Amino acid sequence: MRSVFGNDRTPKPCDDLRVTRSPHADPNAVEELADAVATVGLDFVRPDEAGDVPADGVLVLPDDRQLLVEIETSSLVTTKGLRDQLRLWSHRRRANTIGVVVADRITADAREELRAAGWSWLDTRGHLRLAADGLLIDANVPAALHAPRRREPFAGRVGIEVASAMLLTPERAVSIRPLAAQIGRAPSSVSATIAAFRDANLVTPAGLPRTPELFWELASRWRPTELAIALEPRDGGLLTALRVNFDDFDEPGWALGDSRAAAVYGAPIAIKSNHPPVLYVPDQQVMRRAAQLLVPAREDSTPTAVVRVAPTPLVCTHRQDPSSFPGNGNGEHWPMTRPLFVALDLVQDPGRGREIVDGWTPPEPWSRVW
Repeated sequence: MRSVFGNDRTPKPCDDLRVTRSPHADPNAVEELADAVATVGLDFVRPDEAGDVPADGVLVLPDDRQLLVEIETSSLVTTKGLRDQLRLWSHRRRANTIGVVVADRITADAREELRAAGWSWLDTRGHLRLAADGLLIDANVPAALHAPRRREPFAGRVGIEVASAMLLTPERAVSIRPLAAQIGRAPSSVSATIAAFRDANLVTPAGLPRTPELFWELASRWRPTELAIALEPRDGGLLTALRVNFDDFDEPGWALGDSRAAAVYGAPIAIKSNHPPVLYVPDQQVMRRAAQLLVPAREDSTPTAVVRVAPTPLVCTHRQDPSSFPGNGNGEHWPMTRPLFVALDLVQDPGRGREIVDGWTPPEPWSRVW
């Protein structure tokens, strides 16, 4: 501990010492935050060590400045009701303090909302963010030793596949065997994943996907591999070799995603007619063939197209005919993936992409799940 305290362990005077210490901090949360702060090289003085400090602890910076910390706790933080909760927390939060939310789980979109509202957080699964004047820490930390041990819903590809299938039909309660057959997985694997979703409060008691929470959790894992190419497949031989399948949109084949598909579906986005298409291919084997036959684009040139491997085969099934949509003003010809996957593409851009999906409700029969 740095020598910023006297022999009685009382902090140096600060502006707000006249207020009685906060009564609402969970002692377990205080310990979890103290342990996390220690792993990033800072000192956190617990309230029982700090004397009459009007907060749940004191963060000591390397330059010996002290920041009062007030802690709010929750088992799960999602965007549902978060703004109202933040108003409550902010009302009782004292001036000149850092507000830190300590929770067993904080969803990706809730983290964005906390950040925008000026709150720090500790997700006890292993991530700490502390932000204040002269301080910014955003780091992975060890999981809290006594935090509830949850099964990780997205431990493998099956989590992405199950979440995608559920969000495609959000009005339908999950049924293990039909879902397993749909995505080609063993029922036992699907059952274990659904159990993990329930543990994480991403599935309702009625067996429905909890939206938009499940969407944003899936979006945080949506990281398809891609390749910029200099040629589009056009002649019959290439179309066959690369399993493009322009003949039957209900069967697997290449599927248009991202901005060009979003424009056809009526999303509030403006693109040029020569904007390179983003095309999903069914698997890694097709991607390897594409790299051989379609020539990777030079880094200093604009690609003709971008090819991505679908994170789940569902992306490349039940493709949509762009000529069926009134928004097809650019004469789109590529069969499109469904709006769910287009939205997942768009929100990878945390700026303009999120703004676009906020203003977009997909056409029937699809549901808005974001």
